[in-house]
Amino acid sequence: MKLACKPILILAACLVSPLAQAHDNSLSSGLLAGLAHPLTGLDHLAALILSGCLIGRLATGKSLALVALVGALGAGAAGGILLGAQAGTEMLVLLSLPVLLACQWARQPGRLQQAIAVMSLFMVAHGWAHGVEVQGGTAAFVSGFLLMSSVTLGLSAFISRYLFMLRAPANERTHA
Repeated sequence: MKLACKPILILAACLVSPLAQAHDNSLSSGLLAGLAHPLTGLDHLAALILSGCLIGRLATGKSLALVALVGALGAGAAGGILLGAQAGTEMLVLLSLPVLLACQWARQPGRLQQAIAVMSLFMVAHGWAHGVEVQGGTAAFVSGFLLMSSVTLGLSAFISRYLFMLRAPANERTHA
């Protein structure tokens, strides 16, 4: 990522972080609500795009990273549904955005893989918050939000990979 893009990401994270209180039990239920939330919940959308940006820079294991992050979202949702609200979940969701933004500076392949592991932990928190707030139609909502999260992660990874290949020096293209 070019240095000129990083201030824009920092500004975006600062603007979105206070809005990350999207988990207020106000969601309606159902498949359409689940499909819409990753696109309308600013914290969720920002986390997915930042995660996709890192997945796109991986040299190998993109599919595995995508499955791991969506699996973490699903596991978190199941935990929220089964165990209810837990102290600190919203704080982890809020903390996820600046940490995911900081992960964008990872350069070496090993660091990128560590960043994916960190993102998985935050995806559990995002999923947990959604699991807690879901009302009736749990399976439909969770299915919808996991499907749209997968699509959003995949698209942002694809776009990130394309942009990285356009802008990165030739010696970095083989390592990311």
